[in-house]
Amino acid sequence: MIEDINNRFTPKIENRHDRKPKGSRVTLEKRNRQRKVNEISDWSRAVNLAERKDDPDRTELIEIFRNMRIDGHINGIITTLINKIKAKDFLIVDANGDEDEDAKELFESKWFQKYLKWSIEAKFYGFSLIELNDMVDGQFKNMELIDRRNVLPDFGIIKESWDRFTGDALHWSYEEGALKDWYMFIGEPDDLGLLNSVAPQAIAKKHIFSAFWQFIELFGLPFRVGKTDLDNPAEKKNMITMLEGMGRAGWGVFGTEDEVEYTEAINGSVETFTEAIRSGNQEMSKNFTGVSGLFDDKAFVGSAEAQERVVKELMMSFARDIKFDTNDDLIPKMQKQGAPLPEGHKFKWKADDLLSTVEKGDLITKLATIYEILPEVVEAETGIKVEVIKAAPDTPAGDLVKDKVKALYELDKKK
Repeated sequence: MIEDINNRFTPKIENRHDRKPKGSRVTLEKRNRQRKVNEISDWSRAVNLAERKDDPDRTELIEIFRNMRIDGHINGIITTLINKIKAKDFLIVDANGDEDEDAKELFESKWFQKYLKWSIEAKFYGFSLIELNDMVDGQFKNMELIDRRNVLPDFGIIKESWDRFTGDALHWSYEEGALKDWYMFIGEPDDLGLLNSVAPQAIAKKHIFSAFWQFIELFGLPFRVGKTDLDNPAEKKNMITMLEGMGRAGWGVFGTEDEVEYTEAINGSVETFTEAIRSGNQEMSKNFTGVSGLFDDKAFVGSAEAQERVVKELMMSFARDIKFDTNDDLIPKMQKQGAPLPEGHKFKWKADDLLSTVEKGDLITKLATIYEILPEVVEAETGIKVEVIKAAPDTPAGDLVKDKVKALYELDKKK
């Protein structure tokens, strides 16, 4: 199927884009799209469309993902991971492994921060397709993210509209031909992303919240009952006016002999909804990070430390993939477009930046049992001033350092 599409429509691509004029890009159809409340059946249908063998299309699935980003728990996890990785320091080294500060300045810019963000989001959406645009001062300052609803990763093409793709629709290949050097695909063509794995929980959670608000509206405020002579229009009108002006709680006007009975659901309570929401959040956390309590308000010290290590490993995995994509694709494209990056230059994360302050303190403590650690080294690595203290004959040197980093550990925990 892929070969058939390429064979039938390669002339169209070549005729329209035999070269990339300076400052131009493909023109995509723009339209307003209203968000809607999704059901599990919508997600199931969207996955089936995305996984079709002959004509896969992810437009509906991406729409569902966009709706899911409104969820505070999901957005909080993604934003936290993005900010943590964007905050990490990195190096640009030459072929000998020596740091090149001048080359690093090319990446110390807003465009590279956008690149990092889109690289991380690719894990959740399955992919990101970046249009690099023209190079300015050795940088892709005007790079843009192609709307994922316009991309068919299975075929390596960009479609003009969000409509279901057909062979006759206008499209462009970003994997070959004139546009190849101007686009960077991040991810795997058959990966539907981490958001797909939490979609059922996210959709169910929205419906639980909706029911929760209805429950609060019905039972959170006392219902007001006004009894009057319904056969007297003036008295009935006065009662309605009075009840309408008494606030937002529900109300009703009844005859003097009428009775109103409110029956609450068996075991119905606020905890019923909050526990369901909490369970949904935990399931989503497990799917994203492998642990459930990292993004919760409460966690036991031991489990929180273990969870933090797991998430750190996840971040290092993300960072490693970003390094590979940068060295294998981004830097070669920069060099091809004239960036002042000599052959052999590579991107790498600063190793000690991958260690937390607590881990640095632990490392210093262990080394101090064997080596003499200079106070200036401790201060440079932890930010805490220390002074040399003469140890008692029976006091291990490591214990002195350990006492010093206890305060560091507590300080880091408060943050």
